[in-house]
Amino acid sequence: MKILLCTRLFAPENLIGAIRPTNFADNLYHLGHDITVLTSGESSNNTKDARNGYVVYRISKNNFLERLKRKRITNVTLRSNTKNQKTKSSIIAFRRHSFALLQDIFWFWNAYKALSKICKSKDFDIVISSYGPLSSFLLGFCVKRKRYATYWISDMRDMIVSTITPKVYKGIYTMIQNKMLKNSDVITVVSEGQKAILLKQLSHKCKNVDVQVLYNGFNKMPQLQNSLASKSCKLIITYTGGLYSGLRDLSMLFRALLELYRENKIDMRNVEFHYAGDDFEELLLQVEDDSLYKFVQNHGFIDRQKSLELQVCSDILVVLSWNTEQEQGILTGKFLEYLHARKPIIGLVTGDKPNAELTFLINMLNVGISCEYVGKRSALDDLKRYILSQYVNKMNTGSVAYNAKEEEINRFDYCNICRELEKICSNLFIVD
Repeated sequence: MKILLCTRLFAPENLIGAIRPTNFADNLYHLGHDITVLTSGESSNNTKDARNGYVVYRISKNNFLERLKRKRITNVTLRSNTKNQKTKSSIIAFRRHSFALLQDIFWFWNAYKALSKICKSKDFDIVISSYGPLSSFLLGFCVKRKRYATYWISDMRDMIVSTITPKVYKGIYTMIQNKMLKNSDVITVVSEGQKAILLKQLSHKCKNVDVQVLYNGFNKMPQLQNSLASKSCKLIITYTGGLYSGLRDLSMLFRALLELYRENKIDMRNVEFHYAGDDFEELLLQVEDDSLYKFVQNHGFIDRQKSLELQVCSDILVVLSWNTEQEQGILTGKFLEYLHARKPIIGLVTGDKPNAELTFLINMLNVGISCEYVGKRSALDDLKRYILSQYVNKMNTGSVAYNAKEEEINRFDYCNICRELEKICSNLFIVD
């Protein structure tokens, strides 16, 4: 099959959003398909190059906006007015979203102008668009509408309209989602929860919506596992990623550590919490007690390679999510990346709806513990017991306990995920 992949995020981009489309392209090519990628590039001019045997068109970004982005300075303070926390977080989120959208619009326009030149020499069987950001999704729609490809698979790594979408944008995003999703031939999402929400949203607008779950995955990198290990005598707990204006919440973890410390069950001098991301100010608001500040180490925003190294050098990894009546099935790609690290995982889930899909997967794979804020007191007690158990293991043996179900975890290898994607593509050509 001749497949065009439209994705603004792609290798060598270090963002987590580049992992899924890059693995789609690499694995589909190795399965014998003719792959072409339309993505962004760092050069000031549009370029064409080859990656592992297939063609990649890299469309230039807006140089002025990229320079402005690099000059952005984040001022971190150790204390903040809790009363104004929500307002401040909302303003920061709106500003970031608006700037990212402006960048995306400029890049989409450049990519749209390049489409006809790319497609005039080849008729594609399938176009796969990888959302987000919005530009990738819009390009998939344009390719299908202009009949540059016979079928369109709209891959939804995230929902277009979600809890974190600023209110001012929700109306137009909803209109875009409703108009374009009904034009796709298949919609792929990363969780059962997202599938249920999307079907509910589209049921009265699209009678024959084909929505299929295609989980995020991981690609094996044994050199990391063989060369790095946690050599510290301390218990190292790590979280890498954003906090989404408090939707992702670490406060239960810090509360558990604080209570264990006050109960004289752990010595905080033997514990470290490491954070990598650009929301350190938000994180400090969740620490609650000043006495814990000195045990928190901030690495700032780091590239994916350093993030992977930090994970492998840790004892326990933390994954954050939320689960509400309006939005379910939030499974960050970080969770699958953590599976690759083969480390115990602590999941923390905010929201008003119990039994999150993240909780189900952590329990099914036996990779750690998931604690939901909807039952906070009992969840906090469970978390304290888990941390204490791992703390004792580390102090007595130099390592933590990890008894995951490896056979189940291997299902999430991108080699296996992309075989499922290949079946979805092939089924489009089956005539009833």
